[in-house]
Amino acid sequence: MDTPIDALGTCTRLAALLGRADHLLARAEDGRPTEFGLDRRLAPDMFSLAEQVVVLADSLIGSAALLTGHSASTVREAAWVFNRGAAEGLGELPVTLAAARHRLLAAHSAVIDMARDSPRPASQRADAEVVVARPGHVRRFRLAAFVHDYALPNAYFHLTMIHALLRQAGVVIGKADYEGPRPYTLD
Repeated sequence: MDTPIDALGTCTRLAALLGRADHLLARAEDGRPTEFGLDRRLAPDMFSLAEQVVVLADSLIGSAALLTGHSASTVREAAWVFNRGAAEGLGELPVTLAAARHRLLAAHSAVIDMARDSPRPASQRADAEVVVARPGHVRRFRLAAFVHDYALPNAYFHLTMIHALLRQAGVVIGKADYEGPRPYTLD
């Protein structure tokens, strides 16, 4: 039998990822003009820094909504977890670092609030079905696959892109800024 998925623990991880992204943008704010280039891209066909922030924020809200039992009728992002298509589907993009950080912090609060007010139990069956739906498109997952093979890898991808774009812009950040506090002690 599959090990149950700790949905609320996963939400804690999602919130931590949003915190890491905010930390990276805070480092970018140090000594930078307000109109820092959020339109920068690693390649012409990739999302800009602003789009990476929006996708990370909204997708983690949507993932938390699906994990905690909040529906698309109450949480808009639940219907738009990932792969919304063209950049036009992202809505209004932040134009300043402060606005981008605000978007991440709002997502962090939303994820924490949904976990606290979850109508579902903290531990859920790994083979439970998760449905990600948007108009004209439905994806069905087993909960374990949704968490481990879809939601978390996508979140880490967008966090990595934010880190890479900031490094490309000359922001002095490193691996420790990406990873956060050490999960171990040194002897």
